[in-house]
Amino acid sequence: MVWKVEKNLKIGKLLTFVPNKRLPIYNWIYFKEGFSRDLVLLLLKELGAKEGGVVLDPFCGVGTTLLACKESGIDSIGFDVLPLAVFATRVKLRDYEVNRLNEVAKWLFSQKFTRQDLKSVPSWIRRFFLRATLEDVLHFKTLIEQIEDQKIREFFLLALMSATMKCSFVYKDGAVLKVRYHPVAPLKHMFKRIVRRMIKDIEKVRFKPCSYYVDYGDARKLKLRSESVDCVITSPPYLNKIEYTRVYEIEQTLFIKDKPRPPLRTFFGLGEKRLTPPVEVPEEAAAYFVDLHAAISELRRVLVDGGKLAIVIGDGFVGGRVVEVLRLTAELLDRVGMRVEKVIVANERIATTPQRKKVGILKEGIVIAEK
Repeated sequence: MVWKVEKNLKIGKLLTFVPNKRLPIYNWIYFKEGFSRDLVLLLLKELGAKEGGVVLDPFCGVGTTLLACKESGIDSIGFDVLPLAVFATRVKLRDYEVNRLNEVAKWLFSQKFTRQDLKSVPSWIRRFFLRATLEDVLHFKTLIEQIEDQKIREFFLLALMSATMKCSFVYKDGAVLKVRYHPVAPLKHMFKRIVRRMIKDIEKVRFKPCSYYVDYGDARKLKLRSESVDCVITSPPYLNKIEYTRVYEIEQTLFIKDKPRPPLRTFFGLGEKRLTPPVEVPEEAAAYFVDLHAAISELRRVLVDGGKLAIVIGDGFVGGRVVEVLRLTAELLDRVGMRVEKVIVANERIATTPQRKKVGILKEGIVIAEK
């Protein structure tokens, strides 16, 4: 198994969500675990994706891949196990009538405030907010739930979610939610400002005609026909990193209640009996590589002959050692019958023990392969 390895540290920042923070619509919700729109555009060109083809992202997060495809006029499909992610992706991809949004916004902000009972809010959530903030949140949420049009209702719900977190004391430290007190703006003012910005984004952004499909799904068992997609651009959860269901538990509890949450420590799907990993790794990483192998096998199944994929992934540190996930991903692709074209190393950092002993280099990058 020999493949080309390139080092391109200039694109390292593109593997983060940071560049999206300045982009309209892409920045409607901040998703630390995501990558950038500029990376997707780069990879669409690298993979030869064209209008008329279909691009899949089975770990779609908050929809960066699909939104960049819509910007390029390319059909796309996305799945995720996190209900919040699926919700946000759908809201960002939809087309809206600006006049109607302005009408609803005018109605929403003209309604008289009604005091809300906070008993419906779990006590563990209340500590992250001022009482007045939560009362405003529930007031506006009650009004939003009266909107009959689902598209418009969910548009304002996403805006309220964003405003709520900006007016909170939440500090996301890895997989832990901590309280960090600081001055916060009144919820109504923040909500109104975010709604105005989102409507302006719709007015100034123009997308090309194309189709998309987003659903709640397991990347190991894709609800797709064999040989039905032309390209894959995706980034599986990283080994031993942030526990997604925990980090976004406040948003999910307050705003998303229509889907079950995946169990803790299940990285890719909805949970099942674990098998022996296909590569030699520490015991702590075995379940991860079983999942990764299953997902990669599914990607091969749904790709057309000659179809290409790009997987963004990084090394992990478990069991006191560096696990070379980037290299092992290329190895797994080779094992399932994909032809690995190259591995691009985009980021490198030193791995240390809790005692600050250097034990290796953690690499993050992109694996490009063809069926």
